[in-house]
Amino acid sequence: MCNLSENILFELRKKEEEYCKIRRHFHKIPELGLKEYKTTDGICEILESLGIHPIPLEPTGLVAYIGPENAPTIALRADIDALAVTEETGLPYASEHVGYMHACGHDGHLTGLIGAAEYLKKMEEDLTCRVKLIFQPSEENTLGAKTVIAQGVMEDVDAIFGIHLFSDIPYGTISVEPGPRMAQTDRFTITFEGKGGHAGKPHLCVDSTVLAAEFVLAAQTIVSRQVNPVDAAVVTIGSLHSGTQYNIISPKAVLEGTCRSFHIETARLLKESIERKASAIAMSYGAEFSIDYDFGSHPP
Repeated sequence: MCNLSENILFELRKKEEEYCKIRRHFHKIPELGLKEYKTTDGICEILESLGIHPIPLEPTGLVAYIGPENAPTIALRADIDALAVTEETGLPYASEHVGYMHACGHDGHLTGLIGAAEYLKKMEEDLTCRVKLIFQPSEENTLGAKTVIAQGVMEDVDAIFGIHLFSDIPYGTISVEPGPRMAQTDRFTITFEGKGGHAGKPHLCVDSTVLAAEFVLAAQTIVSRQVNPVDAAVVTIGSLHSGTQYNIISPKAVLEGTCRSFHIETARLLKESIERKASAIAMSYGAEFSIDYDFGSHPP
């Protein structure tokens, strides 16, 4: 597109403290997906101060353009939502929204894109392409990309960079490599319905905790024994809730997890395997089960 001049690089270094303040501001006001109202307003205000005209999306998020209209369009995308995590860092800029936190670095993502916008605006007359800034809502629950695309945001885009911080890469390094980098994330919730009862009379019960435990172990063989070894995939059970009392056999267990993969064929295989294992375990104990499976990026 064009090269950063030494003067601009020098200015960037001088403005590091200012960008740090911007990131900390957004860190203090984390908001969940499709509810990033203060975040969207804050980004709009900053862009307008730079002479960039934001175009709001529904219900949250925004886009903006820099550069000549009749030129190829390159999009730079950053996500803006937070997680339902309670911050316990004690930092002076810790979350002011109890129960929510920028625990995945999206405050850094959006600040980085604001910084890029500021200096691309200064270089606007030298640009040979049009740059489209996309501040995407709702990445964490996998709804944001679909929402943005449904509003036609990608229709004029010739190429896109989905900007993301990555703590495994050394500070100050930009990593661009061929092939897929970030996996598709699919979410699932499995509910086992057994029969509760007294801990001393297990023969009269169907212990949903045992079903859940068996499923957790069985799920670990999906990647190692059913996915092609040359394909990358991960199955994770992140949450398991069963029972309310130490001496009562639980009638119900709920598991939540994710599947990550790079190819839709692998994503389908993971879904089918999870459903099959859950069904077989429930049947073997005489229990019922249900599953809610959401493909994050592709249709079933």
